[in-house]
Amino acid sequence: MSKINENFKLIDKTIPTLYRDGIVKVENLFDQSLLDEIVLAKNEIFCKYPYGQKKNYEKVTNLDEANRIGYYPIKNLLELDPIFMKILNNRYINYMAEEILGKNFYFTDITMRIVPKTKSIMETHRDFSGGLSFSLLLDDISKNQGETFFIKNSYKNPPPSFVNLNKFASNILPTTGEIGDVYFWFPESWHGRNQNLSE
Repeated sequence: MSKINENFKLIDKTIPTLYRDGIVKVENLFDQSLLDEIVLAKNEIFCKYPYGQKKNYEKVTNLDEANRIGYYPIKNLLELDPIFMKILNNRYINYMAEEILGKNFYFTDITMRIVPKTKSIMETHRDFSGGLSFSLLLDDISKNQGETFFIKNSYKNPPPSFVNLNKFASNILPTTGEIGDVYFWFPESWHGRNQNLSE
């Protein structure tokens, strides 16, 4: 049995963990050959848009402008390369979405970003209420490489600006891992972005 098929046997553990912590990591959702294609497409896109895109999909042309944004976003992935549709067609991702959201779920967005070397962080916040988000790592990511961090079991709490965040330090989970690892998370979960101290 493939590693991908084995993941369906873990669904009974994955969903309770998601409901408990607001975030859960799942490995081996994609065949290596497909991951290689996706990573190649990612590299080619960032050769064309080294500092990402503006809101109108135009190329960010200089480093100062990119640094004001804080990261290098790519916003129209499906138009740039159809290989990224295979992410949205992944059986496990669709199964998770249907289990959490119901049969009438739909994808609202798919974007990609690189976080440049920086000592700045994105402060802890929460996104819109409702839905389910997921992040697919397209690089091997270690601590303090610009990774998103989450505070586990925070999605049921009020916005983080109303609490003392120091009390939740032991629940911080950085989204580190290897290419192909997927994190499912509730948008209401408190999260931010670490500095990138990589060489």
